[in-house]
Amino acid sequence: MMGIRSRRLLFTIAVIIFTLSAAAAALAEDIPPQLAVSDLERVDFTRADTTYRALFPGVPEDREKIERMVELYNRAIPSLGPEVSFYEENPKGMTFFLNQVGFSLTDGRSVTLVLYQGVSVDTGTHAKSRLVTDPEVSKELEELALSYFVPAKGVEVSAREFRMGQEVTVSSDAARGKEAYILLMPSYSPMTTPSAPFPYPVPEAILLDTVPVGNGRFSYTFTLVEETGRKLDGSPGRVGPGSWQLVVSSGGGTTMLPVTILPAEAPEPRAVVYRRGKVFTWIAGEGLRQGSLADPADQPLLISEAKWGSPDTQVSLDFLRDWLRVPVTEVEPGRFRLGGPAWLPGK
Repeated sequence: MMGIRSRRLLFTIAVIIFTLSAAAAALAEDIPPQLAVSDLERVDFTRADTTYRALFPGVPEDREKIERMVELYNRAIPSLGPEVSFYEENPKGMTFFLNQVGFSLTDGRSVTLVLYQGVSVDTGTHAKSRLVTDPEVSKELEELALSYFVPAKGVEVSAREFRMGQEVTVSSDAARGKEAYILLMPSYSPMTTPSAPFPYPVPEAILLDTVPVGNGRFSYTFTLVEETGRKLDGSPGRVGPGSWQLVVSSGGGTTMLPVTILPAEAPEPRAVVYRRGKVFTWIAGEGLRQGSLADPADQPLLISEAKWGSPDTQVSLDFLRDWLRVPVTEVEPGRFRLGGPAWLPGK
């Protein structure tokens, strides 16, 4: 009969075998042994800080590419080598600068292909990586994947200089998330952090619209009018000629593009009178209007003498832009250009 010591030894061996089998099964579950196009939500391509266009099964031309890649992936999985640390196997291979392909699966999991000295497969942690050992399949998969690295255009605007009343189109082929926020922000606004709750970068920013993102893309067209969008406090935004920033936020990323807004046409002659915080304007066809400065403490013109015999003249840029309709463009921090190609001095 088997002794107690022998039974204990057999039990220990059985536990070890079970543990190793469970670990192998867990690894097999981590890296899907087979994939179908329907299992994928998107395919991303990354290398350093370059943005590449992602592939989506819902886009016909993308689906064909994904089908070819999934086919090679399924052929490569049976030849995966043992689990190793990519960092230990490739001490000089800095993963940030390597070509990588990311499969985002519909069940929330992810699979990463690292294209360096062949193809390595992992589930997002390069410390647990497995190399494709079939040289023919590895080469074919790597060459196919590299051919899909297409730099994205990112956020684009139809023009960087446009007039009031003109249609403007904002688009992107590399948007993350399900929606994008389109804003206009005066370029002279103070950039304090934190300044305002998302999506407003600063309290003065104007939210034009929130647009849906589909397959990493969106296109939004709006007409530039004086009263548009909403500010942080819920009041209507006011847009006018001058230097602005077009802000696009989606999926945690923000892009700011400098734009210049020009008057719809050369301004009509106007008369302006300032008295104790009140501004009176007269324009042909409109008559007399009364308004006030945005900042009650502001003054259109202030002359002081910091030094005897050396007068210092200060002009309110808001007054020039909002009431005299003089285009104001910031050329560099603290320096501004007054007027522009559409502004006629003396009118």
